[in-house]
Amino acid sequence: MAAASRPDTLEHRCGILATALHILSEHTSDPAEREETLALGHRGTLTVPVDLHDALSADIDDPLLLSEALGVAGLVVRVMANPREASTDQLERAATMLRRQYAQTGDAWAAYFGIAALRRALGASWPGTRRHRLCRHQLAVLLQETARHTGDPRTLDEASDIMAALLRETPDDDPEAAEHYATLVSLLNDRYERTSNPALLDEAVTTGRIGLALLPSGAPTRWAHLTNLAVSLKRTAEADPDRLPDLDLLREAVDLQRQAVAASVAGPVPSSVGAALLANLTSSLGALHDRTGDPAPLTEAIRVGRRAVAEIGQDDGSRSRVEANLAAALSTHGLGTNDREAVAEALGLLETAAARDTAPTPDRVEMARQGGELAMAAGLPVRAARFFALGVDLLPRLAARGLAHRDAAGQLVAYARLTADAAACALIAGHPASAAAELLETGRGVLAAQALESRSDLTLLHERDPDLADRFKRLCARLDGDPEPGPEDAIDAHEDAPDLRRRLAHEMETVLSTIRDLPGLDNFLRPARADELVAEAHDGPIVMLNVSRYRSDALLLTGADVQVCELPGVSYEELHTRLATLHEHLDALSSSGHARLAVEQSVAGEILPWLWDQLAGPVLDRLGLTGPVHDREPARLWWIPCGPLAFFPLHAAGHHRDDPTRGPRRTVLDRVVSSYTPTVRALAHARTQRARQDRSRRLPARRGEPPHLLAIAMPQTPGETELPAALDENRYLSTLFPSAHPLVGPHATRDSVLAALAATPWAHFACHADTDSEDPSRSRLLVHDHLSKPLTVLEISRLRLEKSEFAYLSACNTAVTTPELADEAIHVVSAFQLAGFPHVVGTLWQVDDTVAAEIATHFYGQFPGAAFDADRTALQLHRTTRAFRDRFPRFPTLWSAHIHMGA
Repeated sequence: MAAASRPDTLEHRCGILATALHILSEHTSDPAEREETLALGHRGTLTVPVDLHDALSADIDDPLLLSEALGVAGLVVRVMANPREASTDQLERAATMLRRQYAQTGDAWAAYFGIAALRRALGASWPGTRRHRLCRHQLAVLLQETARHTGDPRTLDEASDIMAALLRETPDDDPEAAEHYATLVSLLNDRYERTSNPALLDEAVTTGRIGLALLPSGAPTRWAHLTNLAVSLKRTAEADPDRLPDLDLLREAVDLQRQAVAASVAGPVPSSVGAALLANLTSSLGALHDRTGDPAPLTEAIRVGRRAVAEIGQDDGSRSRVEANLAAALSTHGLGTNDREAVAEALGLLETAAARDTAPTPDRVEMARQGGELAMAAGLPVRAARFFALGVDLLPRLAARGLAHRDAAGQLVAYARLTADAAACALIAGHPASAAAELLETGRGVLAAQALESRSDLTLLHERDPDLADRFKRLCARLDGDPEPGPEDAIDAHEDAPDLRRRLAHEMETVLSTIRDLPGLDNFLRPARADELVAEAHDGPIVMLNVSRYRSDALLLTGADVQVCELPGVSYEELHTRLATLHEHLDALSSSGHARLAVEQSVAGEILPWLWDQLAGPVLDRLGLTGPVHDREPARLWWIPCGPLAFFPLHAAGHHRDDPTRGPRRTVLDRVVSSYTPTVRALAHARTQRARQDRSRRLPARRGEPPHLLAIAMPQTPGETELPAALDENRYLSTLFPSAHPLVGPHATRDSVLAALAATPWAHFACHADTDSEDPSRSRLLVHDHLSKPLTVLEISRLRLEKSEFAYLSACNTAVTTPELADEAIHVVSAFQLAGFPHVVGTLWQVDDTVAAEIATHFYGQFPGAAFDADRTALQLHRTTRAFRDRFPRFPTLWSAHIHMGA
């Protein structure tokens, strides 16, 4: 019987010997014995993993042992081609260690292989069995940990769905029910933290009370139920920002947290868990102080927080949150009592917490922001600049490729002010203007930068390592789309789409690291340096506008250096007030009579003059652009507006009622030809696209021959108002461009438009557009079948067009996005630029149908007398705008909506 239950095989004997050697090595600290332990243990992993796994994970808080356990567990996962090659017990054990490894180190591969092991285990076990339920529970916990590190809401939703289903299937008298309740409460708390949906808190509190009632008083995991419910109660107490926190709920939360700490001492629990419980108590006590003003809870919070920090390892990824909770209590005390030592201690904790590589990226960004704000409040701008700069450097990781586009954008919403604050503090701290410019370039257009990576010039990489270049291109192509598991993804039959995206993103990081090790490629796809930014100003200055709570500036890239033009008259608060006024005016554009006239008077008499006096005028004066614009060789300028400024017509700033006979008018239109670009990198991409165009394809245009034009017109659109002038635009273009390819009404479907875009260098759209305020990547041009097949920003931006030269979007709101994502510039115009159009004309607001057609006609009417050259489009739009300004000076909303973006 003994031989049958424990076969006497070489692998088995290796496993037993490995366990013995491991125990011995713990006493002797002999590295050779430790290596022999692992070598022998690996040989016996599949047949007798239990002894070795238990030995290696006995002291699971030791990162070195966890790393060794990862080697064993990773081997288990890798060697399996299907679930039959290992038992569900082995898979579950491997996943347990991988989850612990991931929680402590943030190693993405640990999470990936742990999830893979559990999905395989689920595929190999019978539904309804205890083992199947255990694996589902484990999977939910690991998915939750993954969501905490990556900020992926879909992963969190999947974990919640798993636990909700488990609870529905588990009777309350089942011993597993209480644990399921506790995990679901924790997940609901995390989901509330992401969404601020109060219904999730209501469910969490109800679920938490039920689970706690089901639990025996002496249950070893009672601490988990208590702390999860306490977190729910604290957040419920603070949920309404317009009301004081509920004092009774706060006191109950503190009491439950104290009980959780006491229960953990009786446990015992790993030190990282004990520290987390103390940190939660610290946070609740701090909230109680904030509500009551009683110093006693704050004093206790600091004492408890210090104890929590002392109990957790320096390299544990969860230590950062523990440090941040103590820092919050110390900063409240320090700022409230002018205790500089307490503030210094808080800053030191936040500095360490934000810099810890093993901590979740969302936590690190938040701690960097908190550190920067605390340092500024304490009058320490140099230290604040370091904090904010770290936060900006982390933004690309926050919006990682492993997230779906919408989720990545959602991650950036909470930090819409971070980049502006970083650049402002850099200047306050005395850093050079070039450093501020680099911060603005890194922290803006993060998602567009990812898209541009796949469109980068790979010539040198192909020369160095053609196979690596091909691998990079394949990964880019898959990540730019919505990857689904395919034949090439044989690593795991149970891998779903989110798992695949995370794996591909991690592979991309590995590939980038390998590329940067090659000679001459150490800066491959890294953020641009100041000298590279300055070099792009060869055709005219680039003006990076920055408005922060701390100061406002224009950074002027002149082709030689970066200069600072301070803007003391532009405050963050006033800018938002004026933006609200502008939006009110734009919403009233459909009014008639006196209401419409009042809107125009306000824009012409207040908003545009203010933009000139406080912003555009000082910038042009500093650049020496003080004379009238010359038609033959006009001066050009590219605006990069930050945040709220992205909604203002900077190109139309000025006093347009000035007498033109009394010298140069105080307007941008009369001084310079304006273009816009989201970032310097986007401008460089547009110029690269222009340079890549085959010279032979551009020769007809230089001889004055009109290029092939795709002319889209939607005079009637399902579900929308009619646009009769759209047909007039289309007819005019058909006469001006004999080879035009018209798609009108029902013929202008999404598929027909996409196919035609690939074949025509110029495109004109006369149609409706729609901006999606919740997900700007779903903003769209309304083609005939838009209700079933929308032509979205995301779909347009994924195109790779080689022949494209110019797109004119005669539609409303094509150059605006949501205010929270203004720096990302996720809109229709930028989508056409990413697709390959070096020049795009779009609009900042709603445009009257008849006026839009007249402006388009005037714009194109200038071409017969000159070459049909897309490089002239900025100048021709400028001339058109001036002409309509001169015709309708009292109605600026009619002529200032159109902008040129690109080269």
